[in-house]
Amino acid sequence: MNYPQRFYRLTRPLAARLSQPKRLALMVGLAALVAMMAMAIVHRRQRIVHLGYELSQLVKERETLAEDVRGLQVERAVLAAPDRVRRLALELGMQPPQATDVTSVPYVAPATEAP
Repeated sequence: MNYPQRFYRLTRPLAARLSQPKRLALMVGLAALVAMMAMAIVHRRQRIVHLGYELSQLVKERETLAEDVRGLQVERAVLAAPDRVRRLALELGMQPPQATDVTSVPYVAPATEAP
């Protein structure tokens, strides 16, 4: 076998060097590989879309919860207003403390130990 024939034999396409059944098996295998890659790409894109919808729902839920928190903070401020508390205390029969009811306790600093 001279050089040009050997070179052609090494460089000719793989499909031309295979028998018919092997060529068919190779084509089926390549088609299956391409199909699997396409399915992986479609699955990945579908997952991205699904996560986008989920993220959108979570953002809406966070906004709703933030509105609820603001509403509860306003409600707490209204319920804890000093005038309202004073009025409710008077309705329940409570009275402000008299000067004799209040006792002052002197503050004594704790003794510190020398090192």
